Amino acid sequence: MADDMTVKNVQLWSLHGANRKGLLADVLEPLAAAGANLRVVMGYRHPGEHERATVEVFPVEGGAAEAAARKAGFAPSETACLRELLADRLLHQHGVLDGGDGRQEVLGGDGVRES
Repeated sequence: MADDMTVKNVQLWSLHGANRKGLLADVLEPLAAAGANLRVVMGYRHPGEHERATVEVFPVEGGAAEAAARKAGFAPSETACLRELLADRLLHQHGVLDGGDGRQEVLGGDGVRES
């Protein structure tokens, strides 16, 4: 299985700010409006600094998504990140497809899509 694994560098985008209710919704709304198709969204408080929070997203691709990310306060992260592509191939191999709108779709035994 390791022979089938592909790993590539990816660019996380991060936003550091005050930990408050609604932060995640507020910073993701502009990305959604710009049509960003995010595969990773992580939001967390800083250990020992519960008033601080970070939101990280991937990918931010295309001019509209990048402009929306920057306007929301995101910037390319300095943290190295790797993406392993084996899981994507296995999902497709076993009939789980990306619905293109953020939903996963499953192909039933009869080839009919189930959401």
